[in-house]
Amino acid sequence: MDSAAEGITDYKEEYEKERIRLAKLWEAYEGQQRDIDEMNAKITGLERELDEKERIIKSLKEVLEMRDKEIRELDIERSKLKHRNAELEPRIESLERDMKHELERFSKLFALAEELENELNKAKEEIKIRDKWFKENIAVFRGLAAAIEDWNLRTRTTDVSASQRKEDMERIRES
Repeated sequence: MDSAAEGITDYKEEYEKERIRLAKLWEAYEGQQRDIDEMNAKITGLERELDEKERIIKSLKEVLEMRDKEIRELDIERSKLKHRNAELEPRIESLERDMKHELERFSKLFALAEELENELNKAKEEIKIRDKWFKENIAVFRGLAAAIEDWNLRTRTTDVSASQRKEDMERIRES
């Protein structure tokens, strides 16, 4: 029985060793399972981040494509404008020359207009002076005309009709 007790003791020891070994294995398994769960959670988070970054990359590529398209369109527009500018440059230069010429003509015309205006003002002043002198001296001229008429009437040898004399008097007064 000794050997049976020894066998049982051996089995118990072996059983205990196996149980400890299995417990350690189970513990290692659970640790690995936790690690796997953590890794899976981390993978899921990283996959979400990756998806988000891929969306950002896609969005940035779209923005980049739109910008490139806009740049191409602007380059085309710039090229058209350069071509249009090259076409219009001679016309602009011609218009500038014409404008300069017309400006010179206008300046001369303006100077002439000022000169004519000055002459007109001077002539108006002279006319005012003449009119003033005439108004101041009209009575003298009328008196002189009347005296001449009177003298003519006295010295005339030919007979002038009364109506003719009246007409002469009126003509003198009107002047």
